[in-house]
Amino acid sequence: MKSNIIISAPHIIVPNNYWTPLLGETLRDAGLITEAQLQTVLRDKQEYKEQKVGEILALRGWLKQETVDFFAEEWTRCLEQGAKYPIGNI
Repeated sequence: MKSNIIISAPHIIVPNNYWTPLLGETLRDAGLITEAQLQTVLRDKQEYKEQKVGEILALRGWLKQETVDFFAEEWTRCLEQGAKYPIGNI
């Protein structure tokens, strides 16, 4: 059985994976992009709605597509599973 987070007053039960970090925030927090780069990408995203954040980062040359794909897919999966592995073993 999965554990849930209980927020008091009023009591609301929220699944423990409710706050999945956004890709841009994850990349910023990992030190792979700066806050300024993230803000630029978010402005670009407003104009080019069909583009994903990771695609914009790769198109701007700030990250390789493989790096973006890893954080978008594998890293998120590891967080959801609560996995704790050395980064080379993921």
